[in-house]
Amino acid sequence: MSNLHAAIGLAQIYYLTDILKKRKKIYKFYEKNLKSVPGIRLLGQTVGSISNNWLNVIQVDKKKYGKNKNQLINQFLSHSIQVRSVWYPNHLQKPFLNNQRFKIYNSLKLFNNSLCLPSSHSITMNQLKFIVSIIKDYANK
Repeated sequence: MSNLHAAIGLAQIYYLTDILKKRKKIYKFYEKNLKSVPGIRLLGQTVGSISNNWLNVIQVDKKKYGKNKNQLINQFLSHSIQVRSVWYPNHLQKPFLNNQRFKIYNSLKLFNNSLCLPSSHSITMNQLKFIVSIIKDYANK
C-alpha cells in the first residue's frame, strides 16, 4: 500500500461509523421497497454475521419478473445508471480450469441471474427511489 492510499484509508476510518450506518440504510431501503416486486429478490444477510453492506445484490427470476438480468442491466444503462453483474465464477475462468474444484453447483446460475445495485454511501434518497422505480416500472412493460 502506498503512503497516499494509507492516508486515504486513515481518513476514511474517521467516517467509518457514518459510512456503515448509511450503507445499512441503503440496504434496508432496497429490502423494504423491493420485497413486493415479483421475481426480484434482494440477497439477505448471513445469519450470525454483521454485513458492511458493501454490495446489494438482487436475483432476477425471469419467469416471475418477465425480464432477465441482462435486459434489466440494459434498462438501467439506458437511464445512465451503472449496475453490473456479479463476478463470473473463478472455477470457470480459463486460467483456473485446471485448478482444484469443489462441488460448486449454483455459481453459474447465480451469475446468470444476479446483479449488483448501486450502493455507494454517497447515493441520495432520490437516486435510490429512482433505481427502485426503474425495477418496478420495467417489470410492468
